[in-house]
Amino acid sequence: MKEKARSWGLEMETKLRRDPHVGRMKFAEWHQKWWNARVVEPHTLRGDASSIKNHITPYWGRLGNAGHLPH
Repeated sequence: MKEKARSWGLEMETKLRRDPHVGRMKFAEWHQKWWNARVVEPHTLRGDASSIKNHITPYWGRLGNAGHLPH
């Protein structure tokens, strides 16, 4: 079951990376879609949430064009 969930998560991340509309999204919108598609351990989720909240969202959250994100 864990492998199935991980496979699904990777598939969702790939779909988001290939989305032609991602270049018109604000970072915060892209992040929400990406976050919901992730399949990671709870400890990783907590650590990532903290880093994103404190270091990334204050700057990138208000900026447009998520197309600058790595693919």
